[in-house]
This record gives sequence, structure tokens and C-alpha cells, in this order.
Amino acid sequence: MKPKVNRTLDSDIKKLSNQQKQLRLQIYNTQDPTNKANLKKKRNKTLHENQKKVQSLRNIELEQKIEVIDNANNDAMFSAVKALNPKTFENPKVEDNEGKLITNPNDILLTVAVHFINKLRDESLTDINPFQGKPRPLSKPISKAELRKSLNRLKNNKAAGDDQINSELLKYAPPLLDKTVADTLNKAFERHTDLNINKAWCPACHSKARQTKRPSRKLETITLLNAIRKALSLITLDRIRPKVEEYLAHSQSGFRTNRSTSDVVWTHK
Repeated sequence: MKPKVNRTLDSDIKKLSNQQKQLRLQIYNTQDPTNKANLKKKRNKTLHENQKKVQSLRNIELEQKIEVIDNANNDAMFSAVKALNPKTFENPKVEDNEGKLITNPNDILLTVAVHFINKLRDESLTDINPFQGKPRPLSKPISKAELRKSLNRLKNNKAAGDDQINSELLKYAPPLLDKTVADTLNKAFERHTDLNINKAWCPACHSKARQTKRPSRKLETITLLNAIRKALSLITLDRIRPKVEEYLAHSQSGFRTNRSTSDVVWTHK
């Protein structure tokens, strides 16, 4: 949830800013001392009024950010950081082989793409067979309720995979989609139909904020998965959780429901 900007105050600030700029030009061009003094007085009044508007707008935005933090649940710490420090997009800072900074976005894309293709693709390896044994249905088919539960757990405002289907499109879709997707997944297992959701991944990269420039070999990668694959993974995790809980150490809080590693860290602190 992003803080909403007060459009009325925002337009008033722009209007007052334009007024004070016009007054400044009039002061610069006038030769009459009396008129110049009156214009300066009027401009100072406009500046003070504009400053009050700006401060009022900042207070409103701050109150909205505080409201976001107060309404957050277990993710309060992360919500606070995200609300108070909004991110701005920047192209990754990449160096070429000679150590020179690459500034052209197309050259950055080409350099990074070639680097990761060489790192992640091995033409000598064969693809892993997505299925084993003879085609057969699941002993426990995926239900609509299971699929809906997993789709509801998908997070909003996340980058889509290479299929360009955002989580929100599945999360807020009508109930008919649940049956369609569940039937498709069940038939894929029954007939050994490869849906390519395990292959459809898209690597993205970024550089750390503390680094002014980084060669492509030091860029950090992020794997963007398909939303359907995420949902299927969540279904699998829910099914194996009772077995995993039997041998999972208590220190592994990050893999337990309603308990994250950050909770443990803050508890110790």
C-alpha cells in the first residue's frame, strides 16, 4: 500500500511556485524602487505560503506512512523500511572488460546477458525429464481449495516471470480459474504433459546500493519464477510439511508457518 498524495495541495504548491517565479522575474525587470519593494513583499508572502503548503503535504504523507506501518502485521519492520525509503529504479552499474563504466542501457543489457548465458547455460548437459515412470494420475489430485489457498498467499507488486502473468491476475481471478488451473495441473501429471513451468524462469540482476560500480561478474541475480510455478510449490510445501516438521530443527524458523527468521532475530535482540 503506497501513501496517497494529496493532489489538491500538490496543485496549490505548483501554482504558488509559478507565481513566485513570475514575481522574481518582475522584480528583476522593474526599475521603480516602490514597485520593486511591493513585489518583493508579495513574493515573500507567496514563498511563506508555499512553504506552509509543502510542510502540510509532508505531514500528510508522513501520517499515511505511519498508518501503513501501524496496520502491518508480522512484516512491520519491512513495511516500515519500504514505506520510509521508497526505491527508485536505476540501471545496474556495470564495467566492461577494460574496467570502464558502461552507461548505455542496451550495452548494459548485452554485457550482462552474455555474461550470464556463459555462466548458466551448458550445452553439453541434457534436460532433466520432468516425469518418471508411466503416466498416471496423482493419488491425491490437486483440489480447487488447495490452489485457491496457494494463490491467496502470492504477494502483490512482484515482478512477473517470462510469461508476463503477474500474481494479482491469478490471486484476484474469478473462481472459474481455480477449477481450470487445477484440472490442467492434474491432467499434466496424469498424462505426463510438460507445461514448461519448471523451465520458465527469468534471471534479473542488480547491484548493491553501496557499490558505485560493479563488473558483471559481481552482479547479484534474482530469479523471476512463473506465478503458477510458485502456486504449485506452495501446494507441495503444504503437503510435505507434516513430514518435514518431524526432522526439521527448531532453529529453522524460516521454514515454519507463521514464524520467520526475522522474528527470531528480533526476539534475541
